[in-house]
Amino acid sequence: MTDDSLLRRSDDRGLSPVISTVLMVAVVIVLAAAIGTYFLGFGDLLDGGARAAVETEVAPGTDNGSVTVVVLDIGSSDRVEITAETGGDDITDGATTDSSIERTATESGERITVEERSAGDTTIELTGVAYTSHSESIVLEREVTI
Repeated sequence: MTDDSLLRRSDDRGLSPVISTVLMVAVVIVLAAAIGTYFLGFGDLLDGGARAAVETEVAPGTDNGSVTVVVLDIGSSDRVEITAETGGDDITDGATTDSSIERTATESGERITVEERSAGDTTIELTGVAYTSHSESIVLEREVTI
């Protein structure tokens, strides 16, 4: 005469089928999200983008002034493209004389100096864009009158 209720201990119970099903579905969803993110390349978008540190140094002059753009740190960027534009006045960087000059910096510490060609006030719009293989970021927007 054995009683089944006496043989069964209270800690021999398993999980209910509902709880085990919910846990299995949660594990599958987490694994699918992780694998999908890895193989579809969504993780590449989280690298933070192109970053660089750029500074401008303005040297106003009585005849001809100049502005120097210094790439302090190239950061995560492959290159930084600097554009200097005027509303029609000519500017020069020593090699080119035009109303718009574009130069590319690829290393930290590079300096790009632009001088006005005519005496008087010249307004120069400076723009710097940092590039990586996946993104681009504006790192400089400044208007300088020299």
